[in-house]
Amino acid sequence: MFYLEYYFLWLTLSVACGNALLPANSNCDIENTTVRMVQVLFRHGDRANDVATVYPNDPYINETYEPYGIGQLTNAGKQREFMIGGYLFEKYYSLLQGLCKVNEIEAISTDMSRTKMSLLLVLAGLCPSRGTVFDWNKWLNWQPIPYNYIPFGQDNLLTIPLFYCPNYIKLYNNYLESPPGKQIQEKYKDLYLYLTRHTGMTINSTLDVMLIYFGLYCEVSYPIKRIFIIC
Repeated sequence: MFYLEYYFLWLTLSVACGNALLPANSNCDIENTTVRMVQVLFRHGDRANDVATVYPNDPYINETYEPYGIGQLTNAGKQREFMIGGYLFEKYYSLLQGLCKVNEIEAISTDMSRTKMSLLLVLAGLCPSRGTVFDWNKWLNWQPIPYNYIPFGQDNLLTIPLFYCPNYIKLYNNYLESPPGKQIQEKYKDLYLYLTRHTGMTINSTLDVMLIYFGLYCEVSYPIKRIFIIC
């Protein structure tokens, strides 16, 4: 579950065509369909750099990213997640009938602070209380929506398969040794050498490159004093 612009939105719709429940892209007259269920998968918002994405030669390796904290959401990330919730509220207002009922919403997060915070922010954007029967506080346009999370060691639903799935790890390693995998490794071997030399970290796969990319992206996005090194 990786991303480029710090989050992605994956919507799965189920619609009713007559009495049958079908995927949204089924061959059914759209005029006769009704959305019955929406599944949404999204990434956490913009964050400060994390210990998993720093490298030995990183000039910001000792940065504490106060006051947010290492790996935590920045204000830009919070705003982005809240906007996702607002988008979903507008998109599926009729499905929700303008109300977020706790027995109609199931929210699940991975076991990380930034993902839990992101889920709370999306729920806040999705479930405003103003002008509804749930308008309980005139100073706060918000209603509490419960969510659950899966402990890290038990999460085989949302966590990266390389962390928990022996079959996935085996297939991943087999692919690296296959002709297409070796072709990719050969194509980027000069990049691997360059990154190894300048990061102080052994880079030998696209996964390693991805981690470096995420770290650099976080550092570029975070408002810290820059150190530019031209090699």
